[in-house]
Amino acid sequence: RYTDRAAKLFIDFPAGRLHLNGEEAVKYMRFRHDALGDYARLDRIKGVVSQVLKKAQDPRTWPALALALREAWRELDTDLSLDEVLAYLPGVQGLRLSVATLPTREGRGTFLLVDEEARAQVLAQWMGMALPSSPPQVPVRLKGERSLILWGQALLAREGIEAQVEEAEVAQSAVYTKDLEAGSYFAELFHLPLLAPHGPVPGVVVELGRDLVQ
Repeated sequence: RYTDRAAKLFIDFPAGRLHLNGEEAVKYMRFRHDALGDYARLDRIKGVVSQVLKKAQDPRTWPALALALREAWRELDTDLSLDEVLAYLPGVQGLRLSVATLPTREGRGTFLLVDEEARAQVLAQWMGMALPSSPPQVPVRLKGERSLILWGQALLAREGIEAQVEEAEVAQSAVYTKDLEAGSYFAELFHLPLLAPHGPVPGVVVELGRDLVQ
């Protein structure tokens, strides 16, 4: 439970796994008053965007999505008609979302500033990097429930990769590492978003959550 009257943000979620509607998802993304602050908020935004795309790729959601787009279209200024855009809707099935957090440095007060020097290097690698033809030689750790870990181990075994395992409850599946080349390889292998960890992470951590089987 959280209240921020100045920001008109009122959150009252029960404990446990929840299915959020649009308004609740926005509240979830806006919240930042935990130990990791804006870093955690960025991860929440990425997680919600990933789930929205996943939903949009299911043809069963397209009628509802079309209705939502009709409402949103009233607020957009474009020379495309809504019917033209809806004709491209089946194309979302082939989309794969890749996300990353630009390196930052602490600013005055609670502000985060983009580290301009590090950003250039990250973007150059991110936009123009080719995936390695063989598995990267880095430590790999699988984290999640036992059944998902077994699936992950089987997938890695096909690539000749052994991994450490950690049984734990994971809310959002993702690949965490500061090694962009290795991270891209495993993000592609597992079809998961690649996220920058908040602290030091040796090698690559693949977190497998229940969202994979929903």
